[in-house]
Amino acid sequence: MGITSGNQPQIIPAKMAELLRGDKKTLVTYYWQRIPCGCLDEKYEAVKSVTRSGFCCNVACPIPDRMVEQKKMLYCTHCRVTNYCSRE
Repeated sequence: MGITSGNQPQIIPAKMAELLRGDKKTLVTYYWQRIPCGCLDEKYEAVKSVTRSGFCCNVACPIPDRMVEQKKMLYCTHCRVTNYCSRE
């Protein structure tokens, strides 16, 4: 995931931004993969079939809340971090 510090991996900035702006499925999946107990199993099963959404970084994006289906997102070819819903 990133550079490790002791036993805990550090979160890279792009992943942190995705978690802060992401949908419920992104958050549940992220923690479900990292928490060893089964406390999130039921939540994970509930969101597993939900389509993942991403945040469009275009401030003029016409889509409500700028949340777009993640499969349709485009990444900046320069930084590979910023997401957009279209080339415009």
